[in-house]
Amino acid sequence: MLAIPLILCVWLIFEADWLVSLLLGDAYAGSVSVLKWLAGAMILNVLVQPMLTALQARRFDHFAAAISMASVGAQLAIVVTLAPTMGALSAGIAFFASQALQLLGVIACVAAILWRRNVSVISYLRD
Repeated sequence: MLAIPLILCVWLIFEADWLVSLLLGDAYAGSVSVLKWLAGAMILNVLVQPMLTALQARRFDHFAAAISMASVGAQLAIVVTLAPTMGALSAGIAFFASQALQLLGVIACVAAILWRRNVSVISYLRD
């Protein structure tokens, strides 16, 4: 089921120019780059959200909350830093960065859980 949103996001990255022109007109051509960053971020989001949900379901909700809080803090810091010079594009970049941070956080959390249980990550993925 995750394939459909992934395909749509990849399609959106490549067709953002045409889509913005069709839906909003040429006056909004500057928003194409923001849309591309947001579509890229959603690719990461589609991968991250099931993993965060799995952490919560396995009673690691405190880790999921910490990962989410850190990513929101990073997103806000990036927007505050970049907005004066980059405008709306900073929001797209910040959202992408926050999703990348969530992905890294979830991967690190799962690796730490497996390490504490003396399970090799490689053997876990192989089985």
